[in-house]
Parts: sequence; C-alpha cells; structure tokens
Amino acid sequence: MNSKSYPPDPVFLVSTCTLTSFFDDFPKGVVLTNDSQHIQYVNRSAELMLGLTSKQLLGCSIQHLLSGLLPQFGSVEGGGAAKSFECTLLTAGAERVPVEVNYCEVEEEGRRLVFFMLDDITERVKNQRRLFQQSITDSLTGLFNRRYFDERLEQEFSRASRYRRLFSVIIIDIDGFKQANDLYGHGYGDQMLQLATTIFHETFRDEDTLYRYGGDEFAMILPETTKEGTVDVAERLRDRFARGCSDMAKRVKLSLSIGVASHPEDGANAQDLVGVADRRMYLAKESGGNRISAYDFMNTSSNEVDQLLQSLTSLAQMIEKSRGYRSLGGIGHSQEMRSLGVEVRRRLGLTVGQLQVFEQAAMLHDIGTIHFPSELLEKEGELSEDEWQQIKSHTTIGEDIIGMMVTPDRQDLVDLKNIVAQHHESVDGSGYPRRLKDKEIMMEAKILSVTDAYSAMLTDRPYRRAMSKSQALEELQRLAGSRFCSRVVGELVRLETGREESVL
Repeated sequence: MNSKSYPPDPVFLVSTCTLTSFFDDFPKGVVLTNDSQHIQYVNRSAELMLGLTSKQLLGCSIQHLLSGLLPQFGSVEGGGAAKSFECTLLTAGAERVPVEVNYCEVEEEGRRLVFFMLDDITERVKNQRRLFQQSITDSLTGLFNRRYFDERLEQEFSRASRYRRLFSVIIIDIDGFKQANDLYGHGYGDQMLQLATTIFHETFRDEDTLYRYGGDEFAMILPETTKEGTVDVAERLRDRFARGCSDMAKRVKLSLSIGVASHPEDGANAQDLVGVADRRMYLAKESGGNRISAYDFMNTSSNEVDQLLQSLTSLAQMIEKSRGYRSLGGIGHSQEMRSLGVEVRRRLGLTVGQLQVFEQAAMLHDIGTIHFPSELLEKEGELSEDEWQQIKSHTTIGEDIIGMMVTPDRQDLVDLKNIVAQHHESVDGSGYPRRLKDKEIMMEAKILSVTDAYSAMLTDRPYRRAMSKSQALEELQRLAGSRFCSRVVGELVRLETGREESVL
C-alpha cells in the first residue's frame, strides 16, 4: 500500500473486541473503518481476498481498496440502514476482483463506525457476461445478431453525428441460398452459412463488425469509411464469395446481392440509413443478383446514361486521388463537400430528391478540371490573367460534360448540370461564369459554394497555409450576404460550433 496509513484507534479495538472476534472466521470478507474511513479491523477472509495481512491493512483507507462508482460514506441520512453496491476490489497482486459490498454505518459513543461485508461475485459476473454474450450472438455462425446490430448502429450513428465522422452500412443477401437449402436440406444450408461467415471474416478489416441480420442475410458496420471505400470492401466480398461458395458436385452456385448506405448522405437517423441499405440490397437482387447497389441513381443499372454517370463519378474520384486532394479528417475533398452539404441541406429542409442530386453534384463539381495540367493547379505564385480565366472555365466545362447526358425525361440531370455550372456564382452577382444573383442561383449550388470554400480554407494549398476552423467560419460570416448565401452560412456555422461544443 502506497497511501499513508493511520494506526488503529486503541479505544476502538477494545470496544469492538467481542464483535470482531465473531467475524474472525466468517466466510465473507469483513472490514471495519472509523469515521475517516481508515481500516480498524479486517477478518481472515478479507485478508485472503486482498492478499495482504491485517498488519499491512490496518490504518489504510478503504477508498484505496475499492475501484468504481462508490457511495458517499459517512452521510448522516440513513445511519444504521444496510446498503449495498458493486465495485472492484484491488488486490496486492494487482488483480481486480468483482465484489458486492454490503455496508452499515452506526454511531457508537460519538464515533461513526462503518461495517463492510465483501462478497466475491466473480462467478456471478462471469455468468452474467456469458448470458449477455449469448443474448447478442447467433448460435450457428458465432456472429453478433440483429439485436446487437441495432444497438451498435445507434451508437455509431450518434458518434458519427457528434464528431462529423463518416461510416457506412452494408446489407448482404445470399443469392440462390433458399433453393439450395430447399433442395439439400437445412444441414447443408447451415454449412453454407458457416462457410459464408468464414469468407466474410477473411475479407473485412479489423475495425469492421459483422452481424447475422436474419436468415441468409448479413450486415456490416464500417467506421470511418466513405461510400466509395465501402463499395471496394463490398466488391472484395462479392468476388471472394462467388469463388469460394460454389459446390460443383451439387451444382450449387451462390452469389451476393449487396446494398450500401453511408452517413450522412443516406439517412437522417440510424433507421433511415439501414432502410436505404436494405432497399438497395433488394434492388440489386431484383436486377439479377451478384451485384452491389450504392446509389439510388443506379436503380436502373441497365440504363446507358446512369452507367455513364457512374463511370464519370469514378473518374472524378480517380482524378482527385491522383492530385492528392484531402480535406477534413483525411477524406476526399468531394466526399467532404457531400458530407457537409447533406447536413446543411437537412437543416434547410430540401427534399430527398434534391439531396440525391446534390450528392451527385458534390462528387462532380470539379469534373471540369479534368484536362488541367498539374502545374496550373499546384502553382505557388500568383496566377496570370490567362491562367485565372482557364481556372474559371472549369464550371462551364463541367456543365458541358454533364449536359451531353441530359435527355428530355431527366430533370434530375438538368438540375445536376445547373448546380455544377452555378457553384461559383455569388449572391451579389460578382461570381462566375454568368454573374447570376441570389434567386437566380439554385439552393443546392449555394450550399456547394459555401462548403467548397470552407473545405478549401481548412486545407493546405501550394499558395497558402490552412486556416483554423474559427478563422474559416469568421471568413464565411464576413462574406455572407455578398459572396455567400447568409442562410447557408448561418446553418454551417451553427452546425460546426455545435459540434465543437459537444466535444468540449
């Protein structure tokens, strides 16, 4: 014991001699303390539990032996009434033993005495943990079950919302499983589920968690993972499963239909998020199976325009990655635009359809820089007039690229084209390329303009150092009403300052 010890009170020992002799051979640990919570007596059971002798313990504070949320000893209220709590007992060998503590405070000749009875509940705690583990675990696969998935999803959503972090959810269904199960029996079906579990474990990362969602469905939670990163994981799962879960002897060929949803763009709460992933999984299955669905615009994946749009999005990500653009938390610049913009969008009350178009615009807003040389984008000195005009042309180039895909029946693509074209316009008419003013600019473009500027301010560039968050927010507020929409700036400032306060 490193804490200062106090010798036992001789008067105390005399007055309690008869009582303590009764406890010497008591099967549970007994400790008596004086009014300052210093030990005056321990019985043999307590010595064995603590791994210390009575001589070593006398005069030590009871507070140094117990760890956990302890009650306030020495209170006048309830004196003489027995009370109890559970905590951890710290032994001489640094072992932590779970104990139930029953204690009683009494007054004797002006002195307050506290009797502690210590009961080792190690076996009880083990049984409770075992029962809890059984309650959250699927007995066939050993994976966490649907109940625990729902609980962890709520926790992850709350964490990601508070600290503005990304995470994604995958819902998986095994194509052809029901037919194989019906044809060869439940025993064979169980073997295939166990084999699937093994393949999943071999594929996902240590930080990801896997759950049996129900029947032949599985779910995954992927912290700190963008939608694009999640699609990569899902593709590895799909490919490895297709190769590893085929039984040529029984002519069984299984595959996966996978739905992907990501925070924050795909749901305002945990239930919405998993609902989107579930819906996309069924869309993948109805489209023939053995595929991944991560975007609602992919619902008609046989549509040539949507396939082209998907390819264009992938190309934009490749360009961004090759140029080394990283924003808050190390994620991609476009992903940051999407994350911030979706949160602001919700606060401004835009519709789900507008959200989907905004999400795509955030990924494609800089597609017009596709042919720009790296030397121009990374120039440290001041740009010449010709170079500046070239930089400004990326909005109209992006507009033209998306405009080539517009068809009479696709208003969403018209909106997408206009958002990309307008994301550098200013509400006072000083922006480019058309000097549009306030009401002439789409709200989605106003949001993208603010989040684009904010992310750029927080990122190191060749020509300047990154600002702090407070500096960037002050700059946005300074330009609100002239360059930027005041409503959008106000919502972003409230969003960011609220998150900072929740961390403190």
